[in-house]
Amino acid sequence: MTRRFLEDNLEAWVWTCALVWLACSDPVQGAHFTICPLRNLGLDFCPGCGLGNAVSYALHGQLAASLQHHLLGIPAIIVLGARVFTLVKEAIHRYTKTNHVTIR
Repeated sequence: MTRRFLEDNLEAWVWTCALVWLACSDPVQGAHFTICPLRNLGLDFCPGCGLGNAVSYALHGQLAASLQHHLLGIPAIIVLGARVFTLVKEAIHRYTKTNHVTIR
C-alpha cells in the first residue's frame, strides 16, 4: 500500500522534497554538486543556473539575494507550491472517492 501511495503521488513527493532540500541547504556555501548538463560540459552560460540558489535564498527570507541570482526564483516557489497543492488535493479526492471516506 505504501509503495502504491508513493507511485501515485511521486511528482508531489519530488517537488516537496526538492523545496525542503533547498530550504535546508545553505545558499552561501558556494560550490555544490550540479546536474546541469551545460555546466558539466564546461559552458559558463546556462539560463537555469542560479535558480536553485535563488529559491534557497528566497526560502531563507533573503529576497534581494534571490533576485540577484535569478529573477524567476520567487515565481518558481509559487508555481511549485501551487503544483504540489493541486497534486495533494487531487490525491485526497482520489482517496476519498475510492475508499468512500467523508472528510468534514
